[in-house]
Amino acid sequence: MRDGVNVAVGYLAPSTVPSYKPNLITTPEAGRNVGTVSVWNMADICQCDSHGGHPMSGMAAMHETTVDGPPMPVTTFRPFGSRRGAVNLATTYQRQLGGQAQPVIAAWQTPREVAFTAIGLDNRPQTIRRRF
Repeated sequence: MRDGVNVAVGYLAPSTVPSYKPNLITTPEAGRNVGTVSVWNMADICQCDSHGGHPMSGMAAMHETTVDGPPMPVTTFRPFGSRRGAVNLATTYQRQLGGQAQPVIAAWQTPREVAFTAIGLDNRPQTIRRRF
């Protein structure tokens, strides 16, 4: 049996901003790690070159890089704690703890509760759950 994965893309982990490549956010739809969200640095997964020397011209060509093992996520977390179940994902901007808006991962299992997770400079996730 092959399980699916939910995917989102956005600039979330500040420690990866110098690469100017977005983060890849994944979560399995089933299996033992269901409900776990992983944030990946695209620079660790691939090397993206642009056509024509200009980053906005054409589609980026992707080439594998040589590393000493598989890429590891920047951070991994469970936005709903030990609660099991598939998680839907999106990236957006949200004001956290009364501060300025910042990039967050929005995760939900039901339409009435959303977990907003920001990634700090230390790559530690901070999650706030809101019920609607």
